[in-house]
Amino acid sequence: MKGIHRSNLALTLSVVLHLSIGIIGFYFWMPAKEEGRVDRIEGALMEAPKQRIKRIIPPKRIQLQKREVTTPTDQTSLKILTSNAPVSDRGIVSAAQPTRFDLSQTAWLDQPVGLDTNVDIPNQLPVIEKPVVMRRTQEAKSETPKSRLVKFIEKQPGPQRIIYAMDLSSSMLNLNPLRLSRIRMILQDSLGFLEDHDQFNLLTFSEEVKRWRPDFSAATKTNVTQAIEELDLAQPKKTAQASDQDMLAALDSIRNTQPTIVVLFSDGILTTAGIPDFSKIKNEVPTGTKVFAMGAEMSADFPGAVIMRTLSEQSGGEFWLVGESEGN
Repeated sequence: MKGIHRSNLALTLSVVLHLSIGIIGFYFWMPAKEEGRVDRIEGALMEAPKQRIKRIIPPKRIQLQKREVTTPTDQTSLKILTSNAPVSDRGIVSAAQPTRFDLSQTAWLDQPVGLDTNVDIPNQLPVIEKPVVMRRTQEAKSETPKSRLVKFIEKQPGPQRIIYAMDLSSSMLNLNPLRLSRIRMILQDSLGFLEDHDQFNLLTFSEEVKRWRPDFSAATKTNVTQAIEELDLAQPKKTAQASDQDMLAALDSIRNTQPTIVVLFSDGILTTAGIPDFSKIKNEVPTGTKVFAMGAEMSADFPGAVIMRTLSEQSGGEFWLVGESEGN
């Protein structure tokens, strides 16, 4: 029995010892095994940049490529324009003899290029002794648009004897100054279109009928300039008389001068006569004279406009209401 008891004790001690060793080994073995385990990974996600594609821009101009020339350029008939040939009779320098062009020779950029200093070059070019001078009328026609008055004068054949008659009576004081200025410019402009063989004179009527000059003047540059200056001074004025001279009195005063054209600017108001006989009104115009009548700031059925239209139409002339659609 004693032997069995010792065996059980030894077994018990052995079990306890092995169990103690196992427990101690477990605590030492587990931490060593779990050291390699990772509970959490810290990091940042980054997107890889896209690969850039290089843009190839074509050149703006075609690039000339240099290449070797193997073909011989043996051109014996090639002429060099920078020859030392003498000046020809026309003043043109040309190659006297054909010169062979050789690529094998070296061109030096520091060598002077040009004619030989021994060549005599005239210092002065030929001058035209008689320059072409345009006529005054041609210059005016090319630069200034033609008014209706100018076109009417140009339609008349042969030399013309023109009288510019301008109404400066008291009734014209109501005319707009800008309109009067335009009428004056039309008259002045027509003077510049007269031919050298034409003649003209100025006439104004207010208190009395006045002529610029006793007789017609040639359409020279001096006379035209003086007439333009005279028209610049023409202004309507109030008179002390009960009535002024009208256009019929002006036409009667020039009857013996035999004009071919009368350029008449007026408001058409009659002061020296009553209502005219329209069937015989052409008798108021000198024989062989055409009346180019001009009115402004009046209607077509105004009595003065009707009288001037009748005068112009019966004499073979024209009537122009300046500022109306028919006149511009």
